[in-house]
Amino acid sequence: MKLYIHKDEGGKWHGKALRAALDACEPGQYEVQIKRHSGRKTTAQGAYLHVLFRIVADTLNAEGMGDGKRWTVERVKEWCKAQGCYPVEDLTVKGHTVQVVKPTRELDKEEAMMTIDAVLRYWAEMGIYLPEPGEQMEMIPG
Repeated sequence: MKLYIHKDEGGKWHGKALRAALDACEPGQYEVQIKRHSGRKTTAQGAYLHVLFRIVADTLNAEGMGDGKRWTVERVKEWCKAQGCYPVEDLTVKGHTVQVVKPTRELDKEEAMMTIDAVLRYWAEMGIYLPEPGEQMEMIPG
């Protein structure tokens, strides 16, 4: 179970969900881990990643890549995940720890920033220039 609580500027904790979850637990001992969370990725970060994936898909399609299949935003995103641009998290499967790529919707602000940087770097290495946030880019039809 993952819960989010916060402490306001006045020093007061807001965690009714935490208290309710604790109250609902069976008697026994539990481990609680507290770590700072930077908050979910921003809408602007998600939109920017989508724009990057769209530019890459359009570029690859214009260059005739894909062996007869079209590159889509979703395919580019999955390719970026397969190339290590996304963070991974550890999950346990039948006693073994495995690493699974985090879904975009679960990225926090810092993870989203690192993912954006990795996507920009990866495609630059592949010869595809992508605009930095807020940078205007003119698309010239091929």
